[in-house]
Amino acid sequence: MHQFLVSSLVEDTLALDPKELSHATKSLRLGDGDQLRLTDGEGNLAIAELRGESVLITRRWSQPRVKPEIHVVQALAKGDRDELAVQTSTELGASSFTPWQAKRSVVRWDSKKAVKGSARWQQIAAEAMKQSHQAWLPKIQDFTSNCEFEFYGQLIVLDPEAQKSLAEIDLSPEITLVIGPEGGISESETERLLQRGAVTASLGSAVLRTSTAAPAAISTIRTKLGWG
Repeated sequence: MHQFLVSSLVEDTLALDPKELSHATKSLRLGDGDQLRLTDGEGNLAIAELRGESVLITRRWSQPRVKPEIHVVQALAKGDRDELAVQTSTELGASSFTPWQAKRSVVRWDSKKAVKGSARWQQIAAEAMKQSHQAWLPKIQDFTSNCEFEFYGQLIVLDPEAQKSLAEIDLSPEITLVIGPEGGISESETERLLQRGAVTASLGSAVLRTSTAAPAAISTIRTKLGWG
């Protein structure tokens, strides 16, 4: 059953967003009477029947946030590597993303690019949320070009040269992961993050691409703490 994003699940009869309706009827060939799974991206879910340009809700329920909550500070990367990180991390239950222009990021955003890029990340997160049947839409936090970004819970910097692996350190119920660009996080950035209370951790002996580091870290954390 395909999942669709709606703005609210309060009413029993809802009008689908034109893009969602087009996807349902033209791309997926769904018709009257076919069932859809809906979410408002805030933990609320429903089963509904397609009725013309509207849907009729037949069942609804709520789903708590996946624990632990994992936030990702993702460095901008060339190609679509940062977007791939957002996509896969959302499928694994990430709670939010912060676009980070690190010192060694090849990609640079000005104010206009930041607005467009953040909107693109939000779209990717929404599509991944629907595809993976997640109930919570990850938030795209404000773009940052320094290390003073807001973080939540335990701050962990992924560093291939860290003395301990992510699997070896004690983990909190809420975590912020910092993922560097292709050239890695600079020494001055690492120092500043350590001053802010961060710990460093590796993903073992492998040095992963920036597109796969966050998903691998999230999988490690959820394997250790549970996939609830």
